Amino acid sequence: MDKYRKVKIVGKGSFGHAVLVQSTVDRKLYVMKIIDVSRMDRKQKEEALNEVHVLKAMRHPYIVTYRESFMDKRCLCIVMDYADGGDMYSKIAKQKQLGKGFPENLLLDWFVQICLAIKHIHDRKILHRDLKTQNVFLTSKGEVKIGDFGISRVLQHTYDCAQTAIGTPYYLSPEICQEKPYNQKSDIWSLGCILYEMVTLRHAFDASSMKGLVVKILRGTYPSIPSVYSQNLKDLIDEMLQKDPHKRPSIKRILEKDFLSSRIPDILALTISKHESEKSAIPREPQSEEKQDSIKDPQISLSRDSRNEESSRPHTPLEERKKERILQPRNRSEFSEEKKRASREQSRYEDIIKCLREGLETNHNEDEESFEENQPARANFLTPEGVPLPGISENDSAFARIETLRCYLESRIGMSRFIQAYEYLSNPPPEDEENQQLHEIVGVENVKYIPLIYQMIVCEDSYYTSANAR
Repeated sequence: MDKYRKVKIVGKGSFGHAVLVQSTVDRKLYVMKIIDVSRMDRKQKEEALNEVHVLKAMRHPYIVTYRESFMDKRCLCIVMDYADGGDMYSKIAKQKQLGKGFPENLLLDWFVQICLAIKHIHDRKILHRDLKTQNVFLTSKGEVKIGDFGISRVLQHTYDCAQTAIGTPYYLSPEICQEKPYNQKSDIWSLGCILYEMVTLRHAFDASSMKGLVVKILRGTYPSIPSVYSQNLKDLIDEMLQKDPHKRPSIKRILEKDFLSSRIPDILALTISKHESEKSAIPREPQSEEKQDSIKDPQISLSRDSRNEESSRPHTPLEERKKERILQPRNRSEFSEEKKRASREQSRYEDIIKCLREGLETNHNEDEESFEENQPARANFLTPEGVPLPGISENDSAFARIETLRCYLESRIGMSRFIQAYEYLSNPPPEDEENQQLHEIVGVENVKYIPLIYQMIVCEDSYYTSANAR
């Protein structure tokens, strides 16, 4: 927590709140979700941790970027990028005050970005389960970012259906209202509600009571969209808001529609250009004093001769600070931290740009249900006693095996210790070569579990690398 300075609270929930913070390292603004896990039962703690694991797997330009997570006292803190343009809900409210709708071209550009993000999520067998305009964020650069995977769930098998009734009432699908099993098509319904709201500036289904709202959702009727918008847009909303989930299109089928697919190359090309521009702005390793002397910019460099000349005259406080910033050597830990941060930024931008370039070459006709045919090799986890990990069967997927190992480790060393050890092994500090800090984190009696934690991290990275390759 020492690395961040709180600016203001930007949201509140049942178990915690979201805070706008400023990093003391790079001075950038981030959003930190602070979740009080002490008041949660085991299931709720698992859901909070699930948000961390799901966020870590998401590397996409139209998805809010996860930065790090850590435990602070009794709270789980999750740090994410800050979308400085607010959310779609607020954008719609302001547009409603103006008394006119958004231009269709702008709506379609936003919607395509949302769909590309949802495709990235669904391709990894993940449900968002809480899609709403409050979770669609905007940046000052005009990009859309999908956020808040707090109640998402990874589907372990292609045809698995979740059975938990959750989500924001206005965007609930009929199958959730009826407490029936649901899958990715429930997200498509919510996406239809979002598009309708963006077009009409009002909810597709609204009522003064929860009972009345459910009745309207199950009836599946809603006011028509304004005539100024195209038939293509009207038909798309009708398709997504079909009461029967089997009749709703998949996210791939939506992106295949001519009036949307034709926009994808230009949108992605523009985003690539923006991210490559940001990539070139990543700070490099500080130069030595000798190299700094050769810099020609008169605003920031001082030659050796001019330094000697200036030393004979008094300096203003501002000049002293500028000179000190240039000439005073910084300690090794500062160099190391800056180098690591630059390396992480470089890797993040490379991942995003790679994802974008793959998006330009996406074959939208590929088999939607080919996931199980390309599962990575299974890891055979063994306990410290050398026996097979309990709860794993031969038919379990790679993801199921990793999650079983995670539950096993949490139960053996405790959730708080596990999270801290996981963070330590994911990014070990260079000054702790003997792993003394790690041993203190897990406790002497639990040192035997450290190899399993590391094995889980390696397998998890391999799993998501394989998923990204698909």
